Amino acid sequence: MNKLEPFLSDEEYEDFTANRLAEISAYAATQYRSNINVEKITFVKRQENKEKETIGYDYTMTFKLTGKVNKTVTKKGKMVLIKTENG
Repeated sequence: MNKLEPFLSDEEYEDFTANRLAEISAYAATQYRSNINVEKITFVKRQENKEKETIGYDYTMTFKLTGKVNKTVTKKGKMVLIKTENG
């Protein structure tokens, strides 16, 4: 992940790495020594807390790996969005 730091502001890097999406794609590309293309991403809202200004989602990401290994990988996870001062 540190290879991205020179190209992002501190805030952008923190935001990018805070949500496991960056970790998942880097892991898949490294694990399979392949290029990675996103085939599909879906989000399903699972909860909303208006008092805390949060929304929770389940996500499914499908990647197509090409290179040393040619295969399709699907990963599932959860994420929570939190409203901040900047929106």
